[in-house]
Amino acid sequence: MPVAGQAVRESSMRCTFFTRMAVLVSAVCLAFPAMAQLDADDLAELARRAAEEDWTFTVGANPATERPTEGLCGKLPNPDWRTGERLARTKTELPSAFDWRDMAGCPPVRDQGDCGSCWAFSTVGAFECAILIMDGVEVDLSEQWLVSCNFEGFGCNGGLWAHQYFVDAVDWCFDPGAVLEEEFPYAEADVPCGCPYNHPYFLDSWGRVDGTVMVPDVELMKQAIYDYGPISVGVYVNNAFQAYLDGVFNAGEDKPTNHAVLLVGWDDALGAEGVWILRNSWSAEWGMSGYMYIEYGCSRVGDEAVYVVYNGADALEVAPVRSFVSRGPEGGPFAPVNQAYTVTNRGGAAITCSAATAAEWVQISTDAKAFALGPGESRPVTASIAPEAAALAPGVHVDEVLFTNETSGRTRPIPVRIQVGAMEYFVESFEDDEFDLHYKTLLLTPDASIDGFSALLEPAAAFPTDPAGGTAPYLGDDGCMDINLADGAEMPFLGESYSTLYMG
Repeated sequence: MPVAGQAVRESSMRCTFFTRMAVLVSAVCLAFPAMAQLDADDLAELARRAAEEDWTFTVGANPATERPTEGLCGKLPNPDWRTGERLARTKTELPSAFDWRDMAGCPPVRDQGDCGSCWAFSTVGAFECAILIMDGVEVDLSEQWLVSCNFEGFGCNGGLWAHQYFVDAVDWCFDPGAVLEEEFPYAEADVPCGCPYNHPYFLDSWGRVDGTVMVPDVELMKQAIYDYGPISVGVYVNNAFQAYLDGVFNAGEDKPTNHAVLLVGWDDALGAEGVWILRNSWSAEWGMSGYMYIEYGCSRVGDEAVYVVYNGADALEVAPVRSFVSRGPEGGPFAPVNQAYTVTNRGGAAITCSAATAAEWVQISTDAKAFALGPGESRPVTASIAPEAAALAPGVHVDEVLFTNETSGRTRPIPVRIQVGAMEYFVESFEDDEFDLHYKTLLLTPDASIDGFSALLEPAAAFPTDPAGGTAPYLGDDGCMDINLADGAEMPFLGESYSTLYMG
């Protein structure tokens, strides 16, 4: 099976210090210029255009017309789209019409609300469809986990495909894999990540349909849908798209895509040369029960098309599926010392299993290194911090517990991390005359370490932005204040932009 070769994109923040002040920031950034919802005059104008331009669909009021565009669209430009990978063309004949809805491959349409999280709904939607197709089970996965727990700074302000988080990219608690909706319900906002969570579902891989072009050719996208299930794609949304009710959408514009959706099928007999069956995330009250017919090539539909590979649930189930994280001073003791897991055979036949780890500082209960499980049988497995951990140098050490179904050959890795010594914090002492962050620039880059960031401290000769003409804040001892930036100004910080600062 093809494997995606996309690395996690980093977003960094740079802080330059010239005053004795700590800065905490809280605000919301919009990914696109604000546009009001469509009113009666807008809809009347669209109806007039529909008659004049021979649109083959109808428009009218729907839940999407009551929302501003930035709450509907959140697919950001991707400078790294050209990966070079391409799905191998293996089929010369495909049906003239195909629809995963007819094959019971689509769960209910979701609603992203007034949050530019379409990228998360498209990412999750492809996986939910794949689980339904392969396992025959309808699951509801958490989009909010992607919105709140990613390392890229994606959120209601927009984002890109995040399928790597269902393979091996980790959240703020160092865990990969999908989270159930019931564990982290959708909040329609950039709420804090409350991990750790359980991660019961993993993709085997994912990939670009064609990473050599922005919009793959129609036949290659058909093959990806037919072979793997619904695919994640970009599309450009305009007012006509927003107000779509039914019919074949043909009022596209050739502009950079701003919205992420799914394609679940096609029909060559509709439209000028055929249509895609598009699944949206604006509720089942939009369009045709949440779906749209859109002509091939219209509004750049198919942009950056991505497919997912899910080979179905393995008979070997491990719970909980989350990292074992232990901490302590150099030489120990470390806590927690143990992490208990339960392994269960969910299949209909006996299987042989094993649990193993490579590092000497982690040990597995001796009777768990190889064992058999009959259908429905379970047994406990314990991972422990070994005495050898006392010899570890200060820092973060990483390993995995590998639970393997020897019968199927499939493995579920569970991360193990031990932090030896205290976390590093950048702390400024106001008791001393010397201000060690004075005239310094601090570059913080998110990573998967226990600290959460790698840091680079450099001399600074000037602010990145000239502060001339600004207002100098004056704070007393233990004082604090809110500062609203004037004239619509925003400050970039960790991949987002903020218009309000909190200083204290």
